[in-house]
Amino acid sequence: MSIRLSTHTFARRAAARLENGAKLAEAVELPMVADIFATLDTAVAARAFILGPYQVAKSAIGQLKLARDMAVRPGPALWYNPTDDASRDFADLKFNPLFDALPQLRSLLFHAKDRRAKLRYSLTGGASLLILSAKTENDRHGKTARDLYLDEVHTYETGWIDQIFNRAGAYSQEFLAVLMSTGLDAHTEAAQLWGKTDQRTWHCRCPHCRRLFEPLYLHRDPATADIIGGLRYERRFLDNGLPDESAIAATLAYECPHCHTRFPNTPGVRQLFSGTATAPRGLYVSKNAHAAPRNYGWTFHAIAIRDWLPLALKFELAQLARQRGDLEPLANCIREEFAGIWDPSHHNTEQKLRPIGDYLLGDPWPGEGLDPQNRPIRAATVDVQLDHFVLVIR
Repeated sequence: MSIRLSTHTFARRAAARLENGAKLAEAVELPMVADIFATLDTAVAARAFILGPYQVAKSAIGQLKLARDMAVRPGPALWYNPTDDASRDFADLKFNPLFDALPQLRSLLFHAKDRRAKLRYSLTGGASLLILSAKTENDRHGKTARDLYLDEVHTYETGWIDQIFNRAGAYSQEFLAVLMSTGLDAHTEAAQLWGKTDQRTWHCRCPHCRRLFEPLYLHRDPATADIIGGLRYERRFLDNGLPDESAIAATLAYECPHCHTRFPNTPGVRQLFSGTATAPRGLYVSKNAHAAPRNYGWTFHAIAIRDWLPLALKFELAQLARQRGDLEPLANCIREEFAGIWDPSHHNTEQKLRPIGDYLLGDPWPGEGLDPQNRPIRAATVDVQLDHFVLVIR
């Protein structure tokens, strides 16, 4: 196998050999994947962070990079999942089938039978792999390794990532740490690490005006706060209070925030927006001009990849839950679909009409419901800034 073999080429060959490789082949051909592979192939003494919607390519990118390096750039590697059960499932359902499908990797096994187990590999040329649990303290410490792969880091508790990074201490000039996750919770160890990356964010290209735009759920004019683009549809509800799926589907379109052309909800439109891996129309735009050296980050929104109708329904249901005081559906939507950073403090502001002090609960007080000018207080309209769009709360 030539050392010039790129991970992208390796990934295409692997997808073709896997028994159930159709979905992997689709992921490999996503236009936002090519830049990640190209950067990882040249990254040395670097950290790479991949944020994306659930079940879209993130872990596959790490697996394919790891498998390619076992043959092309051999060295000791560790792969972390959140728990022991997740590690065993990863080995059984993902990495072991990938390894078995590639004769280039099977030929690198030592002939001794104990050189391969479900969670452990030892290959010729110095390549090795342990599949570990981030939750297990002993797995976060131990013998040094050059390459670290941390999957679903949004589930890791404070200190886990730093402890795992310490295992690459002897390879300070040649290590590679790859973190993979859906969106994150603010003020966590993972979110802080994402803040150090260059935050390359996928932008689509409008087929009409050919200008780039970030595929957000909603675009607003920064001067007037008027809606100027994003997903547009008729908000209609059934008698039971749930969103009218038929009405949303019949009117659903994406409006370019520049030329205001509206595009229907079809796979062809999404391909026109982003292109393919071999002929990309969109591109990554860095959003952090003060990134730490050799800290790379990529994020892409589900709007660039998935059918928009489920996204609109999920968001509308999240708004209904928010009105009941339940923020978790909205948090899931932002993390899992928008690959965003969820900060509940943006949503927990409440208006208190009763003073705090020595009074009986439920008793009225003079001027209740009035502002200092004795004007009735009405329900306020609040613009809440999310990580990727502005949500209007009424």
